[in-house]
Amino acid sequence: MSLLQMQNLTARYSDFQALFGIDAHVAKGETVALIGANGAGKTTLLRAIAGLGTREAGQLTFAGQDILALDPGALAQRGIAMVPEGRRLFPSLTVAENLMIGGDVGRRGHWTLPQVLELFDEISPMAQRPAGLLSGGQQQMVAIGRALMTNPELLLVDEASLGLAPVIVDRVYEALTDLKARGTTIVLVEQDIRRALAASDRFYCILGGQVSLTGASDGACFEQVSQAYFGENQ
Repeated sequence: MSLLQMQNLTARYSDFQALFGIDAHVAKGETVALIGANGAGKTTLLRAIAGLGTREAGQLTFAGQDILALDPGALAQRGIAMVPEGRRLFPSLTVAENLMIGGDVGRRGHWTLPQVLELFDEISPMAQRPAGLLSGGQQQMVAIGRALMTNPELLLVDEASLGLAPVIVDRVYEALTDLKARGTTIVLVEQDIRRALAASDRFYCILGGQVSLTGASDGACFEQVSQAYFGENQ
């Protein structure tokens, strides 16, 4: 049984229809990558799952229950957390205060402030420092940690590597691998095809708001995925 199931899902971004009949599923414990160019609809799809976008039609179920009409707060309480593109921290609040915002959801589980600071030990000495003074990579760790503080069943990660130095990208993906090993279900938006395939069990290529290709990440043909990414030979 899928943890997350989408059937004929349509959604809008502002005044524009951005998703056109998405069919996709995510099994418990797996990592699924959403691959596609800028404007393909990847972020809109994550936002639709998290209740942040305008979902117009179709079916969206989580743990067997219809969640299409639920708002972000209700979805967070059910176990869906999102790491947004651009991190969106509160720069004047400390690292610890930003993390504790996730804990306000009230779900019990493994992730507490000490556990998050242990996972990202780089930011532990900065717990009382304003988040706005951290580097981009450190802020990304805080953003992931804030989502973990909700103790999610499903973690949505939007553009984990965007704007980060390669060594920091490696560190972030190391943490995501650790989370997967702990049984966390992850949906990951990534423009880097090779990175996305290496980090995931399955993938969906999104092009023009539709699924252009899907399959197992292990052994996927890079050229075929690239064609689906850019819409070549379609």
